[in-house]
Amino acid sequence: MASPHRSKGRANWYCAFTDATGKRRFQSTGVTDRSEAKLICNNMELAVRGARRGSLSQKRARALIEGTIGLIIGSSGESHEKASTEEFIQNWISDIKTKVAVSTFESYSGIAKAFLSFLGKRTTDSIARITVKDIRAYRDSSLKVLPTGTVNRHLRMLNLIFDSAIAEDLVNKNPARSVGQVARVDKQTRRRFTDQELRTALSAAPPPEWQTAIFIGYYTGLRLGDVANLK
Repeated sequence: MASPHRSKGRANWYCAFTDATGKRRFQSTGVTDRSEAKLICNNMELAVRGARRGSLSQKRARALIEGTIGLIIGSSGESHEKASTEEFIQNWISDIKTKVAVSTFESYSGIAKAFLSFLGKRTTDSIARITVKDIRAYRDSSLKVLPTGTVNRHLRMLNLIFDSAIAEDLVNKNPARSVGQVARVDKQTRRRFTDQELRTALSAAPPPEWQTAIFIGYYTGLRLGDVANLK
C-alpha cells in the first residue's frame, strides 16, 4: 500500500510504494501539502497495480497524471482546464496570423487542418496525449501523398506548435522533435533558361510589363510571383 511520508528537514512529501517488480520505492511527490501528496500517492498505487497486471498503457498513464492534476487543482477551489489538441492548435494559428506573411499563414493553416484531420476524434484529447508515435504516423501517412519537402515543412511547423505547448506548461516534451525529417529524394533540379527559351518567352509576353518581369527574373533569380509584387 502506498503512503505519504516526510523526512525531517525536507519540505516535500514522499510516497512510499512497492513497484511492479516488488522493490520498495521512496519517490518525491514534489508538493509540500500532505493532502496533495496523498492524492499523488494514491495514483502512484493505481499505476503500480496497472503495471503488475500489464494494463498500464501510455494512454492510461497520462490519464492518471491528468486526473491527479485535476484533483489537486480542484481541491484548491480552481477549475482544471485541459487544452484539447484542436483548441491549442487553432489558438496558435490565430496568434501567429499577424506575425507572419500571408503566404506563411495560409501554409500553416493548411498544415494544421491536415494534422487535425489525421487525428480524427482524438482532436478533443489533451495535447499532452500526442506522442512521438502519432507524429511519426502522420509523417509516414503524409509521405504517401505529398513530396518530401512538403512533409518536412509540416514537421517543422509541428515542432513550433509543441515548443509553444512546452512554453505554456501543457506538455513536458516536444514529440515532433524526436521525429526526424525525411531525405529529399524528390528534390527538383533547376537550370537557367537557354537563349532560345528566353526569346520564346519574351515573344509571348505582353509588353512592357511582363517582358520587364521576365528580364528581372532572368537576371536576379527572383520568382515571377515575387517580381510581380515589386513596387
